[in-house]
Amino acid sequence: RPARRGETLGHAPRARPAAGGKLALCDQRGPVGELFGELAADVAPGRSTHKLRLVVVGIPGVPDASIDEALWICEQALVGPAAE
Repeated sequence: RPARRGETLGHAPRARPAAGGKLALCDQRGPVGELFGELAADVAPGRSTHKLRLVVVGIPGVPDASIDEALWICEQALVGPAAE
């Protein structure tokens, strides 16, 4: 959704301001990063991260099969190939 004026990216006390009107990735509390930009430091994955949410943006004209393949490639990069 578009970020609203006065919102911040992330939930830390010194979170940087969101650019009003720019598309933002949000959690249940509000914006955590700008689309195609970096996530706020307090929500970015790190060594102690146990769960990760992958976000995919579909663009008109790009076939669903291409999006599925991109997701599969990301999965392989994150978890590695299945054991045989």
